[in-house]
Amino acid sequence: MKKITIEAEAFVNRPEVKTNFTRIMEALKENPDGLMTHEIYKLTKADNRRIREVLQMLKADGRVKDDKICRCGRTPIYYL
Repeated sequence: MKKITIEAEAFVNRPEVKTNFTRIMEALKENPDGLMTHEIYKLTKADNRRIREVLQMLKADGRVKDDKICRCGRTPIYYL
């Protein structure tokens, strides 16, 4: 089998790929009043399941709070 070599210049000036985690964190940082999961979806266009996974991980780490509840009394509002 032949070895494949890639020159170092191919990796220079490549655009940064944002993960779901970074997109959700940026959305929460830009909105200090907090966001509901549906609002996070509208801003990031990330999959709803991935949004839930990231929010659960952030809650477990203590980086996100959900003390606020929307006016319907059911939906939590997540904020940093």
